[in-house]
Amino acid sequence: NTIKFLISSTPDGLINFVSKGYGGRTSDVVIFEDCGFLDVLPEGSVVMADRGFKKIETFLHRKRCSLVRPPSVLNKEQMSKDDVLLTRRIASVRIHIETNNQTC
Repeated sequence: NTIKFLISSTPDGLINFVSKGYGGRTSDVVIFEDCGFLDVLPEGSVVMADRGFKKIETFLHRKRCSLVRPPSVLNKEQMSKDDVLLTRRIASVRIHIETNNQTC
């Protein structure tokens, strides 16, 4: 059996939100919409999410928030130079956050 949580952290690794647990088959979008994170998310925030969080932009736009996520590779086409640089920048921030959260 699997249980899923939505966990948010600040760029310096401080965990600032933990949702209730959901069954493993619950989609990430359903958890995102239902867990109350949007209720505590300050207007104008920037949210970084994995590629798996599809279709959350609508919810974020309602709060005047923006989404940062790695560019998706569509149709196995080679990424542009700008997409490669953006992916590297996002990856470096994600690694920083994941490293800090693992030491907690």
